[in-house]
Amino acid sequence: MEPCGSITVNERGIVDGNPLVIHPHPNFRIFLTVNPHYGEVSRAMRNRGVEIFMLQPYWLDNRSGYNDEDVEFKDVRRFLVLSGIPIAQLVDSMARAHTYAKNKGSELNEHITYLELSHWVHLFLQLLKNGCCPIWSLKISWEHIYLSSLGVEGENIINFAKTKYLSVTNLAGYDDLTACPLALPGGWPLPLSVRDYVYYSKEASIKQNCMYLEFLGTQIASHQYQVARKRHSTTCLQTPNDHVRVYLMDLMTLHELMFPKASNVMISDERECKFDSELTNKMLYFAANWTIEQATESDFKFYLLRFKWFSSQMQPFCQFFSNFLIVIEQMIKHPIWEYISCRDKLDADLKLMPLLSLDLVDLAPSNSKIKYLCNAISCFDPLRLTYQQRNIESQHNFDEEVSIESQHSFGEKTSCFIRLLKSLYFLQDEILNKFVISTPKLIEDQSFDYKLQLYSNLIEDHALFWHYFISSEFDHMMISWHCLVKDARKFIDMCPEAVDNFLVS
Repeated sequence: MEPCGSITVNERGIVDGNPLVIHPHPNFRIFLTVNPHYGEVSRAMRNRGVEIFMLQPYWLDNRSGYNDEDVEFKDVRRFLVLSGIPIAQLVDSMARAHTYAKNKGSELNEHITYLELSHWVHLFLQLLKNGCCPIWSLKISWEHIYLSSLGVEGENIINFAKTKYLSVTNLAGYDDLTACPLALPGGWPLPLSVRDYVYYSKEASIKQNCMYLEFLGTQIASHQYQVARKRHSTTCLQTPNDHVRVYLMDLMTLHELMFPKASNVMISDERECKFDSELTNKMLYFAANWTIEQATESDFKFYLLRFKWFSSQMQPFCQFFSNFLIVIEQMIKHPIWEYISCRDKLDADLKLMPLLSLDLVDLAPSNSKIKYLCNAISCFDPLRLTYQQRNIESQHNFDEEVSIESQHSFGEKTSCFIRLLKSLYFLQDEILNKFVISTPKLIEDQSFDYKLQLYSNLIEDHALFWHYFISSEFDHMMISWHCLVKDARKFIDMCPEAVDNFLVS
């Protein structure tokens, strides 16, 4: 314990005329943990080591905007999800029961920790696997674990929480026949384990980064599946292998598959599940962009494979992943992406750093190459928005807006609009190419920030113009059109031919 210290083992006696002296190994470490119930380590011993005190994650002052109870509840909820507990409502009920027991137990000078929570989850799952009733399993496992920790004095706490949070009345809304998605981010159906991180570290990390994105996709797919199964039978919606994919599963579908004879007796439930598809799609784009930004040079292809596999699991009820893959595959063929991928010229080991990370400014030696690479990374978002908007427009069927009677008269107008879009695409391609393949490259020019902002305004007004066109808000469409023309004219010196072609069309 002392610097350059040693221990003389007098009890051994004399060995070869000398006492036995033991010197510590250079990597020798000793860890002392303290249970406050049984006292503490002596001050003399504590002075010979490094003392570490771990604060709770919710220690922050409430005035800073953090609520310790809310943070603690989220931590407990996350623990339950990662333990494999499905259904958000069940996770919430168990989390509230645990936090209640923890808070009340502290008044009795009893410390309820995650150890009790893990034991509760383990016993609950074991009872379910043995075929016991879910509600009974939940209650009996709760009583067995927490009563042994709180003792006889905590019996009232146990009974109150069982009635308040774990009763049949409280869980009545979670009937087996309700259309409630089972999937949770990082949890069911395939939670990660420590073994996965040890033996498949790269694959497990990729899966972890895709968890929330896949959860949002599951929500959309499950909702669309429920809409479709109201119109068709369940058998019509099964895969060629005659089974329903696990990511589309909900409680009602699971009940029908497990008890096919009882599925004919349906309990009418007129409640409609509220689902904001527009908001979920926005969250999907945000989560997908964040996920792809975590990819490194070595695992980027693994992310694409993960997206492709998950897209196959969502078909035909969620097209987002297939569309996003199309956008990414188009982007990686662009010269901007090629410029980002070429890191061999940098005097730094950046293999493990995400391709789209700007942290390399701090890690690599400061030079012009680093600055230019950061400029190329800054072009990623405008490039993504460009291909994303094109993908949206390519899926639009212009013929659906034209009736059979007026198809001849409106055919010319439709073709003119398509020519307009093509000329706009050509202008955007010319501008984007100027950033990396012109001489000199715009990313190496002092006016880069200004030119990039101009292009960002162009693509934003393009998306706004399309939105008003689709929604038939022609007054707003004309305003956005004038803004789009104004944005295009600012590139007359850079791409005169492409700008003239767009203005003429």
